[in-house]
Amino acid sequence: MGAPLAVLSLVLASAVLSTLACPPAEHPLLKRWYSVGSPVEGEPLTNHAWPAIEPASGSGRIQPVRYCWVTESNYDTLHVLFEQAAQYWNIAEEQSALRIRSDTGTTSEPHKKCICSDPGVRPDALRIFDITGTDEYKDSGGVTTRGYRWDLTNPGRHFLKFRRTGDPTDVLIMAHEIGR
Repeated sequence: MGAPLAVLSLVLASAVLSTLACPPAEHPLLKRWYSVGSPVEGEPLTNHAWPAIEPASGSGRIQPVRYCWVTESNYDTLHVLFEQAAQYWNIAEEQSALRIRSDTGTTSEPHKKCICSDPGVRPDALRIFDITGTDEYKDSGGVTTRGYRWDLTNPGRHFLKFRRTGDPTDVLIMAHEIGR
């Protein structure tokens, strides 16, 4: 009985706080659904938005957060939770160029199974790990690199490491980590 009440409390608190934090309709931040700026010459190196691309279909620019699963086991344990969490970003996808999809995903199959070692997976894809049962970041439900690192070129520079608890709030924590 306590867990459903706690989840309801979190949902209500989130709704109230997000309403209070929402800028007026004419404010330019209202349209800033996600991410940060693009790199500028001479600017200190920081995290930036994922690169916008022009799809081969010519359907207009998109800004995909491309991900892959580090291992088949990571896919098996987290993909359902990840897809549920990605749904929290649907409104941002509808109102912007943001797309959350696997690195080999398509418009019709955005969450197509994609293991990081698969042919064609780019080295800058967000690599997703299941760290459940490990000592890595044991005091955290999830850890993610923020934004896109233009200044680094090593594979794995973007990662999301998630610890499952079996609690209904796992999906909210995953949605939060996706937003980083």
